[in-house]
Amino acid sequence: MGFYQVGISGSQCEQLIRIYPGLFGEHNYSPSFALESNFFSGSIPPEMGRLINMEVLYLRSNNLTGQLPVALINMTKLKTLWIGSNNFTGKIPNYFPSWKELQMLEMQASGFEGPIPSTLSVLSNMKYL
Repeated sequence: MGFYQVGISGSQCEQLIRIYPGLFGEHNYSPSFALESNFFSGSIPPEMGRLINMEVLYLRSNNLTGQLPVALINMTKLKTLWIGSNNFTGKIPNYFPSWKELQMLEMQASGFEGPIPSTLSVLSNMKYL
C-alpha cells in the first residue's frame, strides 16, 4: 500500500520513522510530501531517498539540521523542493544534476552557506528560484 500525498502537522522529525516505520519503504508511492511549518528537529533521514517517485518535497519552516542526505539524489522525479527556514549546516549540496526535472527551489534562510553550485545551470525546467 502506498501514499499519494503525505502531510503531517505538529510533529518531530527524528520520531517520524519510529511512528511510521514503513513510511520510507521502497514500495511507497509518495509524489507529494508536505512537512512544512512543523516543529521537526534533527536531520533528514537518509531513508527518505527511497521515495524515488517524489515530485514535491516541502520541508521548510522547521528546525532541521545537518546536511541533506546524499540518498536524496535518488529522487530523480523531484520538481519542487522547499527547504528554507531551517538550520542546515555546511555548503549548499551539489545534487542538482540528479534533479533534472526540478522546477521550483526555495532555500532562503536554510542555513547552508557558500556559493551556489554552477551545476544549477543544468536545470532547464527551473521556473522559481
